[in-house]
Amino acid sequence: MGLIVREAKAADARSVAEIHIAAWRAAYRELMPADYLASLDVNERADMWTKGIIRGGPARLALAEMDGAVAGFCLYGHELNERITPLEAGLGWSVKLEKGHDFIGREALLTQKEQGLPRKRVGIELRGGGVPRAGYPILREGAAIGELTSGTVGPTVGKPIGMGYVPPEHAAPGAEIAIEIRGKAVPAVIVALPFYKRAK
Repeated sequence: MGLIVREAKAADARSVAEIHIAAWRAAYRELMPADYLASLDVNERADMWTKGIIRGGPARLALAEMDGAVAGFCLYGHELNERITPLEAGLGWSVKLEKGHDFIGREALLTQKEQGLPRKRVGIELRGGGVPRAGYPILREGAAIGELTSGTVGPTVGKPIGMGYVPPEHAAPGAEIAIEIRGKAVPAVIVALPFYKRAK
């Protein structure tokens, strides 16, 4: 998993893809749907590398971020940081607020739970052209209501997707929004997470 390739040749791309997929399947077999892990295609990932979609940076990290986004996972430094609470991120199940479980930040979380969340993590699907990226403004009727924390084109879902934070009143799936990309408002919609849905 620690392999870093800065300038991979086409001949190396398949090896990079094979290493990544094998490590991803081993690390996340208990957390992600088996059919999703099985859908990860070596040839597709190798092609992405050689076309430069993820060229020039850490191969493992770039691919992991992409798959993590499709699965709706939070990445520290993006969907989670010292200013975002687990409740806002939709990870309330990860903290015990009952009496007898004391920890730093518990009182702040109790207050937030009682008073209501100022923002919520949401999934976003672009309806127009472009690729969403972290830091891009989320717009509603021309006004900024939040910003993306991550964004990519999800190969396994075939759509430009992203995650970000918006006020609760704008967080319902189906809400129409826009993402500002290079000064242009690109139509988008709020969707339920994860982006990848388990086959029935």
